[in-house]
Amino acid sequence: MLKSRFVGLATLALSVALLAGSAMATGTEKCPAGDAKIESGPWQYCTSGAPIVSICVKAGNQTYSFSADGESKCYTVKGIGTSCVYVTGGGTSRDCKDISGITFYVEKK
Repeated sequence: MLKSRFVGLATLALSVALLAGSAMATGTEKCPAGDAKIESGPWQYCTSGAPIVSICVKAGNQTYSFSADGESKCYTVKGIGTSCVYVTGGGTSRDCKDISGITFYVEKK
């Protein structure tokens, strides 16, 4: 009886440890804090004149950083270095997730 209780408690402790470990290992990335963040499209942001020097796109569990205009496999960025930046792309495929937010980083004087 004592042995079966011990085995039961050990199994419960192992199950809790495994669940806690899997909950912590989600792999979710976050964009660093920036000057502005939008969480719904259209995916564009304009300042009152200061140039936007980079952005961070959050899509699915990943983040994608851009410090120049360009295209990745899933996202297109236009306007880096100007006061207005536009981002398009995304989707619901395994590789190209919908954009859930974009953080913008403005040049500091």
